[in-house]
Amino acid sequence: MPDGVEGDCTLIAKEGKSPRFAIRIDNKLSVDAQFYVLLHEWAHALSWGSESHRIRFHGPEWGLAMSRIWQSLLED
Repeated sequence: MPDGVEGDCTLIAKEGKSPRFAIRIDNKLSVDAQFYVLLHEWAHALSWGSESHRIRFHGPEWGLAMSRIWQSLLED
């Protein structure tokens, strides 16, 4: 990963209605930090869907995706 970048999410394939994403995480981070970066990047993938070029990086769609991730982790 480039200096100062903890992780990223990239659209790698648009196959029909199921886009695929690659998430990369800096392996120099602590395990806890890697977990939070994974959630952050996962929220990007969920909010972008196949419309990654139309969604702001940390706009309302991303915030909603992030809250849904946390909600699913904290249930039970």
